[in-house]
Parts: sequence; C-alpha cells; structure tokens
Amino acid sequence: MADNNWPKTSSACCRSQFSSGEKRQNHFWGIVSTRAQLDPNWYIDSTFRDQVKKLISQNKITLILDIHGSSLQNQELIFFLANKAFLEKFSDKLTGVELRNFIDNDQLTLAEDLDFSTAVLEIEIREDGLVSTINPQNFHQAQVSIDELIRSLK
Repeated sequence: MADNNWPKTSSACCRSQFSSGEKRQNHFWGIVSTRAQLDPNWYIDSTFRDQVKKLISQNKITLILDIHGSSLQNQELIFFLANKAFLEKFSDKLTGVELRNFIDNDQLTLAEDLDFSTAVLEIEIREDGLVSTINPQNFHQAQVSIDELIRSLK
C-alpha cells in the first residue's frame, strides 16, 4: 500500500508483509530514494531524512537495513557498516559477519545520525550483486547473503 503523504518527486514508500516460512508475518517498510533529491547521506536537511525519522517515530521502527549500491571497482561483493545502536542490539546475532565502523569524516550518514536512537545496518552491495545480467552467480550470492543476514537478525 503506497503512502499518499510521501513526496512523489523524490521518493517512494510502501508498507508490506511477508511470510518468513515460520507461520508468522513480518511487517516492513520500504523506502526508495531517487536521484530527484539531494543524497541524504551528504545533505542533513533532506526530505528523505525527515520522512525516515517520521516513519520511525510513528511506527516504532527499531531496525533499519539501509541498502546502498557500490561500483564494480569495489573488491567485496557485500560489506556492512553498523551504527552504535545496531552494534549494541544485534552484533551478538551475527557471528562470522564483519561489521565495519563508519569513517570519521564530514559526512553524517543517516545511520550515524540515528546512532543512539535506532539500530541501522548499512549494506553496501556491489553492482553485480544488484543486477542479475552482469554476473548471475554474484547476483545469486548477494541474494543468499542478504537472506542469511535477515534470518540471523530475527
């Protein structure tokens, strides 16, 4: 179901459900940022950030998986950056997964902005893990990795 209050020129938002195979449903929000707006990781005052914070507050969201794409030049297919709240709440559930810290620079990512209030895991996926036609094996491996991650966080 689309959220009619979402700014149509910059983002899309939906609320959905999926069955995890364990006979229970999980509710999740999906937000897609488009190029029609300023990158919320570089511009603190953005409609996207404001809407994310509003959704967190209104729906008592406790975990955000922030999915990013990275270029083919990146050595790793997938890597993870965790904010402080995520490390506090979920790091014990992810055995064998390397969780990186954010770079200490002038950029304040959404995850860092929410450091002490909401657990955020930024997932960086190389382009061939996002587009099946570039490399079907890497695309499949990325899908499997994300599925395993989500199962681990339950």
